[in-house]
Amino acid sequence: DQQFVFQRRAHAPEARREQVPFVLSKLGLKEAAPFIIQFLRSTVTDVRANAVVALGELEYREAAEPFYAMLETEKETRIKVSICGALTRIKDGSGVEKLIAVMERESDTDLRLAAARTLQSLTKQRYGPDPSEWRKWWNTQRGVRPEDK
Repeated sequence: DQQFVFQRRAHAPEARREQVPFVLSKLGLKEAAPFIIQFLRSTVTDVRANAVVALGELEYREAAEPFYAMLETEKETRIKVSICGALTRIKDGSGVEKLIAVMERESDTDLRLAAARTLQSLTKQRYGPDPSEWRKWWNTQRGVRPEDK
């Protein structure tokens, strides 16, 4: 019985840590966003997932760079899907190339659709989940970011 109590206490800090980004975003504390960024490096999947959602809800544009990096390194598909949603919310189109690359290399349908929705939202183009169409369009843009147009 005493061991059970110890195990619950040992896990309690991590369980609370998992909720910190969520709570801060629900309170609308935009000034907490730089603090929430550190949770993107957590080894705990749910902590990273909550941080992505929180930063998206706070529309923290400075999260775009780490989000685009995570699209290349993150192992969890659900987190990559959440990253696409967060990028849509913060309206950062600086990584169009990386979103197209996600569609080209990933086989998960949900992730490919999320990347396509993000591209559509950021660029106002409608090519659906076909990466070859997005690639053709992007090649004609010569790397001009959507927000620069």
